[in-house]
Amino acid sequence: MLNIYPKLAPMAGLPGYGGGPTGLGLAGAAGYVITTNAWGDRGMSFGGYIDNVGNKGMDWMDYWEISSCGGAADFGNLVEGRGNASGGGSNAARCVFSGGYNTSSPDRKNNIDYVNPASTGNASDFGDLQTGRSGCGDAACDGRNITSPGYNGGGNSNMDYFSIASTGNASDFGDTSQTDTGSGAGGNGETWVTVLGATGSTSNGMDYVIAATTGNGTDFGDLAHVRGAAGGMTSDLNGSDRCVWTHDIVSGGYSDAMDYITMSTAANATDFGDGTAAYRQVGGTSNNVKGQLVGGNAGCANSSGCPNYNYIRQITIDTTGNASNCSGLTNSGMGQGAASGNAS
Repeated sequence: MLNIYPKLAPMAGLPGYGGGPTGLGLAGAAGYVITTNAWGDRGMSFGGYIDNVGNKGMDWMDYWEISSCGGAADFGNLVEGRGNASGGGSNAARCVFSGGYNTSSPDRKNNIDYVNPASTGNASDFGDLQTGRSGCGDAACDGRNITSPGYNGGGNSNMDYFSIASTGNASDFGDTSQTDTGSGAGGNGETWVTVLGATGSTSNGMDYVIAATTGNGTDFGDLAHVRGAAGGMTSDLNGSDRCVWTHDIVSGGYSDAMDYITMSTAANATDFGDGTAAYRQVGGTSNNVKGQLVGGNAGCANSSGCPNYNYIRQITIDTTGNASNCSGLTNSGMGQGAASGNAS
């Protein structure tokens, strides 16, 4: 998940924070002023999961330039290798990555790592989530990173949050409206939306919260395609106010379908287009114009040894249509976190 999350002026008529998605009619993007950017043109990926390798959760970090479709280069290493995570958040000057999985005990991690995207080097420890989990979508909104429930040996409904500008442990934000076992998330600077995925089954639910407050999630609507965990790529209100959900497990198979929502209006998602192939556990990020899909796994009859990919594919968020191939990561894997920040 993706991820560009500018802080915007409050949306008139939205309950709880001068607003919230309620199907309101917007006066147009000109009425919304970005006060803090939380995205950039430097894309980053965090970790990854590969089969048939020791701990399976890798400590890779890559970076690349989104606008030029540049090939990725090595950034440094995570504090602890892990994969099977859906997110990554940013306030443009700092990128964060939380949760994930590897086979060392405990296998579901509560780590939060952070880096300065303008430099290269190893990640530093930020603090801890309330509970270790994998498949948890990160997204930044209103200067906060909100982490969705994910999987901790079973489904749960806990959302965590922390201020990206500081370091420290996460706090409780509230609960989603239904149990989640793998999700993605996105935001428009005010409103944070998560897909409520499922392991071993699928879901089409979405919840939203107003990022500046704390509290339980509210039903946003349904995905156009019932699926498992999905990453997100987001644009702000001065762009399209869209979040595009990447493809994943659909009815026991793998899908190339992408959905999108308008984040300031609670409603069902609409079909966006197709990816370049059917994958699962694809990371997503954006520079506010281009959305990019990172890594993934094609799946096979026996999940062990299935091919992983290093592809970076892209879409234009303001339009609808199919993804195209862009460039590649330095390593092949799945379940990478992804975010974007300033390159200088």
